[in-house]
Amino acid sequence: MPQPAERSRITIGATTITYLPDGFGAHTPDVLFPGVDWTRRPGHLEDGQLLLSFGSFLIHAGDQRILVDLAVGKIDVDVPGVAHLKGGALLRNLAEEGLSADDIDTVVYTHLHLDHVGWTSDVAPLPNAPAAHAPTGLTFARARHLMAEDEWQYWSARTAAMGGPDAEAVLKPLDGVVEFVFGRVTSVGDAHAWTPVDGSSTTR
Repeated sequence: MPQPAERSRITIGATTITYLPDGFGAHTPDVLFPGVDWTRRPGHLEDGQLLLSFGSFLIHAGDQRILVDLAVGKIDVDVPGVAHLKGGALLRNLAEEGLSADDIDTVVYTHLHLDHVGWTSDVAPLPNAPAAHAPTGLTFARARHLMAEDEWQYWSARTAAMGGPDAEAVLKPLDGVVEFVFGRVTSVGDAHAWTPVDGSSTTR
């Protein structure tokens, strides 16, 4: 039966990429994929729910430690009719790699959907609900934070939209800190580059 993804690692040359789990969502499958006949796809559902994993990718490239996306954060919440979302394991899994938040050099956001920004600050954003209180700072305060400029501009005007980043928990802590990617490639470490991945939020 399907289970949330576990910590795993691949090595490409001198670069190591580790998947760090944060949590998972148990989703109502017909909401995400209407019209799908799940009886023809045995083994994909657990108790009638579609399990989707949330996490980050830790990249060791030379002396650089890079996190790609920041998962959902420390949440345990029902989205009625859609899913139950649970997160909070990212920092623990990072510690299992012998690292703390202060050891991260760069955070790269592929896009700013809710399940990619949860550990931006010390307040985890909730789906379609304002942050309960103001954050006190960024989780990875010593790191550079990179994203595409059009992603920032798009969500800055649409923060109330379902699935978008919370203004208090995500956008305000990043304001004045975030570094924008111009074009398709930017350096995030010695002799290493990142090509932005088009997330669904950039497919307007």
